[in-house]
Amino acid sequence: MWILNLKKEFKEARTWVSKKLVFQKDVDVNLFESTIRILGGLLSAYHLSGDHLFLEKAESALGAQCASSLVPPNWCVSTELDENG
Repeated sequence: MWILNLKKEFKEARTWVSKKLVFQKDVDVNLFESTIRILGGLLSAYHLSGDHLFLEKAESALGAQCASSLVPPNWCVSTELDENG
């Protein structure tokens, strides 16, 4: 939206992200898909727009869950995420 100069639509999407995007759901999701689509999308929106909301959402919610998928002691990556890590 930002690249295509769809500012009105971008503003609507930003409002949705700020008010309705939550990650505290009791579901399993694929780590790879979540990383490239959700986390990547939020970080791309931040990079293009400079709007810190997208960075904060990426860091505080999804980034922490992705980091929790690293399983000690040898830090192998679990392929699934859930709300409990």
